[in-house]
Amino acid sequence: AEVPSAQMAKTHRLIAMVAGKTLHRIRDAAGSIGRTYDFIGARFFLLVGVIFAGSVFESVGIGAFLPILKVGEEPAGDRITAAFRSVFTLLGLEATLASLLLLLVAIFVAKGVAAMFQEVIILRVHTALTYNIRMMMVRKIGGVSYSFYTETTTGYLNNIVTVEIERMIAAVMRLVRMIVNVSYVLVYVVVSSMINFPVTMFMVGTGVALIFFARPLVSISRKYSLGISKANSTFQDSVIQYVQNFVYIKATGAFPRFLSHLERNVESLRRMNFRVRLIGGLMTATVEPLAVIVLAGLLFYQVEVQGKAAADFLVLSLFFYRTFTKLLELQILWQRFNENLGGLRTIQEASRRLDDNQEHNGERWVNRDSTDIAIENVSFAYGQEPVLEDINMVIARNKTTAIVGESGAGKTTVFGLLTGLLVPRTGRISIGSIEYADLDKTDLRRRIGYVTQDPVIFHASVAENISMWSVEGGGDEDEVMRRVEWAADMAHCTEFVERMPDGFETVVGERGVKLSGGQRQRI
Repeated sequence: AEVPSAQMAKTHRLIAMVAGKTLHRIRDAAGSIGRTYDFIGARFFLLVGVIFAGSVFESVGIGAFLPILKVGEEPAGDRITAAFRSVFTLLGLEATLASLLLLLVAIFVAKGVAAMFQEVIILRVHTALTYNIRMMMVRKIGGVSYSFYTETTTGYLNNIVTVEIERMIAAVMRLVRMIVNVSYVLVYVVVSSMINFPVTMFMVGTGVALIFFARPLVSISRKYSLGISKANSTFQDSVIQYVQNFVYIKATGAFPRFLSHLERNVESLRRMNFRVRLIGGLMTATVEPLAVIVLAGLLFYQVEVQGKAAADFLVLSLFFYRTFTKLLELQILWQRFNENLGGLRTIQEASRRLDDNQEHNGERWVNRDSTDIAIENVSFAYGQEPVLEDINMVIARNKTTAIVGESGAGKTTVFGLLTGLLVPRTGRISIGSIEYADLDKTDLRRRIGYVTQDPVIFHASVAENISMWSVEGGGDEDEVMRRVEWAADMAHCTEFVERMPDGFETVVGERGVKLSGGQRQRI
């Protein structure tokens, strides 16, 4: 008596586990649809409306073949033919072959127009999502605290705004395509049920069963997708380090060792991508053969066993083929959604981490007549390692102050504190009467000229490096160039810049590779 009870409890636990996983995936999909709506707004409802219109037009168009095949037959014999004849009668028209064919053409032309609008809206959704999400993530990265930045790899951040955003968009667009398929399946089922309800239910049941049996493949895709996201981050980090340290790696002959390290990352990515694409390819390749096999079996049963005319089954066969393929495509789209799920999860997690580590910013601006910068009883540590202890310093206005000390004494840390990148563990820093904690950090930093130990040079022209792309921000080009030339003259850059092939428009190369060390510092 206890054995069946134990088996029943085990079955209940299994059902609960499967139901829980299914609900979790549905929440994932629903959340993605919600986020899609947040970014594209009302266009989401317009898209759903156009998709529904297209599916209705196609279903009505396929259904129109029934009255065409039964022209002259009385009675109609099915609800679809009867409905078409009723509409013609209501309009005072005769349901002739010519009028029915004209109606068929008009319906499919309207369906084509709806399909065109559907693709245009999907394209707009795709581009809008890409722009909005990419800019959102870049802004969040720009707002994180310096301490978070120092604990995060460049490859991780670069991977987020390049590869993972593309994978996230691919996942969301798969969901959009799933909405298209679901809409078509629902309308197909409703219309074909009016022709033959038992066959329609068999058709739906067969499609759902095949989807269920394909679930293990989807689970494997999801696992590999998360692995691909991690491997992409590692690969991006390795490539960035290689590019940034190219001169050193090249000069020391370390390239073969670095290449071996990089090759392991590439091979790991290759294996996971191959397996994911193989699963997708297998599922895509099986859709049409499965649909034809089931359709052939059903047609044989209806004609040979049931004794029905093949012509009567023709329209139902069209609905069956369309519904069955859409159901199987739905499974493929779900698999491909899971294929890119790692990107969606990575962006969600990255967005949360970036939000949690945003820099604190005050609202007060630096006054023009602010006096000295005062550092009072300031202590700072990196983790558990103290760097500064009870530092007191006044940097007087209109004076030159030099901070001198041996390596590791904390000179760079002091500049991190002065620019607001670092926050003191204890003590306070103020400019005039305003504490740093209350300052708008962007306003403070606009007033700071900062020449770092390693000069920061962008892969751009000399003028763009000096002006930080001010012209692109809508500034007066002549005025910007006047200020660029003035700044270059003050920094003693004019002489060597004028000797360059294109003067201030000369592109200086990645990290200023075409410049000398002194020229990089002056620019």
